This record gives sequence, C-alpha cells and structure tokens, in this order.
Amino acid sequence: MSATWGCTPRSRTQPKSTAPLVTGRLNECQVVDLGSEPPLLGGKLTPLWAQEYIGADLAKERLATIKDRQVVGLGVIDSGYIPKNLKPKVAKDAVLRITKEGDFNPWGPSNWLFNADHSNLVTNLILHPRYGSSLDGEIVAVAGRGGDQDFRKTVDLFSGSRAKVINLSILVDSHEEPYRNLSRLVDQGRLLVLASGNDYPRDINMAMNSLPAVFVGSMSPDGLVSSFSVQGKKIMVLAPSDFYVYSTVDDEKPEVFSGTSGASPLVAGSLMNVASLLPEITYDQVDELFRQTSISLPSNRDLISRNGYGMVNAYRMLRLTEQVRRAAPPKSFEEFRRSLRNVDFKIEAAQEYDRARSLLNQADCSLVREGFKSLRRSFLLNEFGPARAALAEAYLTMGFEVNARFYRMIDSELSERALAEMILDEKVETASMIFSESLDEALGVEDELKGIRGYIFASRFLPGAPVVRLARERVKALQGFARAERAFYLYDRGEDLFREAQGELNPSERRKVLGYELARLRALEYDARFFRHLLRFLRDPDVANRKLAFDVIAFELTLLEREKYFVLESFQEWKIETLAHELILRLGIELGAETDGQLAEEIHKLLEDDLDVTCSYFRDIFAFGVLSQGPTNPLAEVVRGAWLKGVSCDQVKGILVDLGRNRSLDSDFDNQFRFIAEYRDELCQRSNK
Repeated sequence: MSATWGCTPRSRTQPKSTAPLVTGRLNECQVVDLGSEPPLLGGKLTPLWAQEYIGADLAKERLATIKDRQVVGLGVIDSGYIPKNLKPKVAKDAVLRITKEGDFNPWGPSNWLFNADHSNLVTNLILHPRYGSSLDGEIVAVAGRGGDQDFRKTVDLFSGSRAKVINLSILVDSHEEPYRNLSRLVDQGRLLVLASGNDYPRDINMAMNSLPAVFVGSMSPDGLVSSFSVQGKKIMVLAPSDFYVYSTVDDEKPEVFSGTSGASPLVAGSLMNVASLLPEITYDQVDELFRQTSISLPSNRDLISRNGYGMVNAYRMLRLTEQVRRAAPPKSFEEFRRSLRNVDFKIEAAQEYDRARSLLNQADCSLVREGFKSLRRSFLLNEFGPARAALAEAYLTMGFEVNARFYRMIDSELSERALAEMILDEKVETASMIFSESLDEALGVEDELKGIRGYIFASRFLPGAPVVRLARERVKALQGFARAERAFYLYDRGEDLFREAQGELNPSERRKVLGYELARLRALEYDARFFRHLLRFLRDPDVANRKLAFDVIAFELTLLEREKYFVLESFQEWKIETLAHELILRLGIELGAETDGQLAEEIHKLLEDDLDVTCSYFRDIFAFGVLSQGPTNPLAEVVRGAWLKGVSCDQVKGILVDLGRNRSLDSDFDNQFRFIAEYRDELCQRSNK
C-alpha cells in the first residue's frame, strides 16, 4: 500500500472463512432494532445505525453484568434544561444553572444552536436507555447557556460537583475566557468531551490546541468524515452523526439530530462506561485508549489525517478497560499503556465469529438475533477479521445498503483506486448537501449537486493522494456549474480548477454559483476571506446577477452588526467590528462604481432603512465608500444629502481612526482614506468658524 495512504497500527492478518453466514432468516427474525423511528435515507439505513456502529448497545449489555461498577457523574454545558424523562437521573446534590426559554438571550431565540431542545437531544444521546451510549450515570452538573458568556461562574459550580465526564456540544473555540476556565476543570481530573464544530474547512482554533480535552468530529453513515466536520490535530476520534443520528426530547418522540453536537455525546457516554470501571482514569490514558480501540476509517489512510484515530468503538473500549482493571488498576501511564497492549482479542473475536456461524441458521429467532450480536462483537473486537465482510453481506441482504457500504468502505485491503472511486461515487444517495432543498429547486441544480460530498472529503487529503488525483480528473471532464461546484469543494486541492471553471460560465451558470456562494456565506459565519471573494459578483457583467449579489451581501452586512454578540463566539468583538467596517466600506465602493442608475437606486432604497436601524455609523462609512468613487456616480448626490447631512467633525475623525486600525485596509484604500481625510478637514474648518 502506498505511503500516501498510511497504515493502521494493529495487525490485519486474519483467516477468512468461506462458509456461508447470511440467510433469509435475518429479515424474518428482525436482527436489528427498528423500533418506531421513521426510516432513514429511503429505508436504506437502520434507525439506530450510530449506536450500532460503535457497539453502544453491546457495551451497555456487557457493563450491566458487572456488579461492582460505579455510578459516574455527568456534567452538561449546553443551551437548555434537563429533559423530563431524565429527571430521575438528577443527583440530589446536583448543581444547576439553567436558563429558561424566554430569558435574556443575545443570540436570539431563533438560532438553532441555542434552542432548548439542543441540550435535551445531547443529554439523551448520553443517558437515554435506547439512544444513549452510557448504561447509567447521574446528572450532577448542568449549565444552560442562555445569555451567559461568563464561563467562570459555570466552572466554579462544576468545580464543586462530582462530574467526571463533562460534555460541551457548543462552540467555545477562540473565546479565551472559556478556554482558561475549562483548563481548571481538566486540572481537577475531569474528562472534557467537546464537539469540534461544523465549519469545515476551518480547523480547530489555535487557542484550544493546548486544552487537554477529547475533541470529537462527525462521521457519515458510510464512514466518511461529515462534510461540515471541523478537523485539526486536536481531533481525537470521530463518532457517527452527520445529518441522521436519532435522539429524543421530553415527549420521548424520536427526533433526527445532527452535526458534531450529536457525535460528542456518543463519545461522552462511552467514556462514562469506562469511568464506571476506572474512576481515576486520566486524559492521557483516555487518549491511549482511543488510539488502541478506534476503528480505522478512510480518513486514516492519509498521512496527515487531522480527523482522529478513527471511529469510537464503545464495545472494545469497555472490554479493554475491563481486562486492564481485572489485572490490576495501573499506577502510571506507562503501566496503563503496557496493560492495554497485553490484551489480545483475536481469539475471542474468532470464537464470536464461529458462534455467529452456528446460530444464524437456527430455527429459533432468539438464537438468530444472538448470532447477529456475536457477529457484531467479533467485528468490534477485531475489525480486520472476517466479520466485517459478513456484516456487509448481512446488511445488504436486509436491504440496508448504506450500512453495507460502511463495512465495505472500511475494508483495509481495498485498493487505493477502488476506495477513491467509492468515495467519489455520485450515485450515492445523501442529504441536501449544504443548504436547502428550496435553493436547489429555485436554481435548478438538484442533479448537478449530487455527489459533491465525496469532493469535500477528498479536499482533506494530501495533494498527491489517489482520491485527490481522481477528483481532479473528474472535475476537468465536467462543464458549467457542476464543474465549478466540484472544484470549489476541493478547496485548496482544486482552487486552480475553480478559477478556470468560472471563466467558462454563462450568466445563468454564474447565477447558480452565486446563489450557492451567497448561501455559504452564512454557513461559514462571516469569514473575511469569503466576503472579499464574493465581492467579485458585484462586478458581474449581467445586471440581474449584480442585483442579487448587492441584495444578499448588503443584507448579510446588516446582520453582521445585529448578530455581533452571536458571532462573538467565533471572533473577538474587535475583530467583528473591524470586519464589518472593512466590508461596508468595500460595498460602498462597489455601489459607487455601479454604472446602472436604476440598480444603484434600488440597492440604495434597500440599504437606507436597514443601515439606519442597524447602525448609523455603518451608514457613514458606506456613504464615504460611495462618494470616494467620484461626484458623478449615480448615488453621489443622494448619499451626500441624505446620509452625511448631520455627520460631525468628531464623527469623521473617529471613522478614520477606526478604519486605520484595520490591517486589511492596505494601499488599495489610499483613495478612500484621502477622500475621508479631505472631507474631515473641510468639515472641521467649517465647524471651527
């Protein structure tokens, strides 16, 4: 195998049985838990695929037989309150800091990340008897986010609790106060489990790279890293979630959850099982445990993989912990590592496989179901044994094509080319890739968007990797919007192809690209580089495209000020202000250069109310951008009369000072600075008289 794709540390040599395993009894005996949940992906994916993949049910079943396990304390920092169905698990001495729905919330009640159900769905993925990955545990500390940005108070409360595992399926990167205070919890021996975030191609923020915490990414049902999942050197493990992980809220009705928010609690629950046997387990030991037990995924074939050790394996983690504890609780990290390496499950995995072969053909359905469990145990104990192929065949026999695809995709003996072709298979049914079905329909791009997720996955690999080479080959063979979008989603691996593709687009195709790039603007949460990149659409030869670009970009800029406190989660406030000033000035410059008078007037009317309501300071900066393009542009007199009529000398001085702090306003803005300075001088001279 090429070094480009790397290798896995555990032995892969296993005998393979040719005896048939799968029979028609699998469907007849319903060997998978179908429950009452609606089918996923057209019925091709089992409802509890996430829990099945990691062996959560098997781990809980095994742990229930161990009588001297301890009850582990769980802490949750999230957005809502404790679900009613989990109230019995709240400890009597629990510390609670709950923000009720309707309390002051600067992020706004409409933001999905901070609604009350987010916390409920997360907590149930840890402790729910059906959806959760932990057998039991107590809720000993809960902090609702609400309007509170002060993590110090939350950490003070948690420091006095018995929380061993603390889950954060919320965004804390780049925010220094949470980082400093979360470090205090780590120093107390608690295990922090954090969702990595949903903003790929961003990496985990550098401010968090020294925090000893379990960062969790999201994995799709076929084993690829989720298209949105943030990567980085700090990612320790992936867990199944993507757009399809089932959980529940108060009323016990199943709901589909998603994102790294859904992946993190499955890992937190798995760690609670481990901590119930080894209560003093440390972060370094947990890191080694994941290293020894995680299931290798296609992302692990790349030498620079920044997506962790693979998929969390809850069952193998528990079994390994059980063996280590039985020998003697390790007194040091080195002892712990040696203890892990002394455990070999190959024989037990082979025995489970043989047991499955003997049970799956039985007449008694209870024996058939037990045989299927043995097959799954065999795989989870040794992913390189024959059980993997048998599971692929079994799921395919039952009609669960997506489950079967997962077991085929993780085949360590799959050739580089074959894996690359599977990754880029555009016939695979997936969710609406990035945004909304309504946008797909409005732009008429449903078919052209199919298969894009494989190109996003390819963008995570080294430039010379087989999957990158194949992706580039296929992009070059395409035309129009389909070519541009696939090149875009290769990011750095396809930037040159994206530039080439743009030059070949007709106005209709440019509008499709524009529609998706503007929609991505929100998904990337005000990325400065992306904003600047979008400004090219303001110079599009087609008037209709320019109008759409002005319309949407202007709207986003007004939201930038209104939602400043929300995006503070990703940027410090001064950076948000700086970005807003730069972009509103750029927009003014572009509109000042607009040659179509009717379009300029339409955009002016659009902005007049929005900028006045949002921030009059924005209006002034925007007006200076327009006027800097000369007195004859269509909006010059309108802007001068209506918007700068009441501006004072001191206000203009303040604008110059603020803009001067912005490092991105380089020599390209010399004319604008000179114009504003002359305006200041003239205004100040008049006011002095």
